[in-house]
Amino acid sequence: MSGIKKKWTKTTNKEKRDWATVLLTEIAEDVEKNVPKSKLITPAKLAERYKVSLTVARKVLAQLEADGKMVCLIHTSTLRAYGRVGDAPAEEVVEEKPAPTKKQPAKKQPAKK
Repeated sequence: MSGIKKKWTKTTNKEKRDWATVLLTEIAEDVEKNVPKSKLITPAKLAERYKVSLTVARKVLAQLEADGKMVCLIHTSTLRAYGRVGDAPAEEVVEEKPAPTKKQPAKKQPAKK
């Protein structure tokens, strides 16, 4: 008997992404032109689209927000989503409708003989 334990599951290696950690000028110009027009964008979408690291994408979106070109729509500890200026979610005005009145069940009348 051999002393090597058999592995029952095969592991697959994940492909390592080699994305830019510095924003190049041509990419920066494209980001300045196209990103403020998008309805909703997250750092992950920006990083995927322009092949930059997530840290760079977060910094770019924070800078666009500071410049007033984008608005942060969702701000939680795990997610930030940005949108166009003027597309901020407005508070919904709920019109109060009067409560529907329940109809009283019809009373049975005694049968006529």
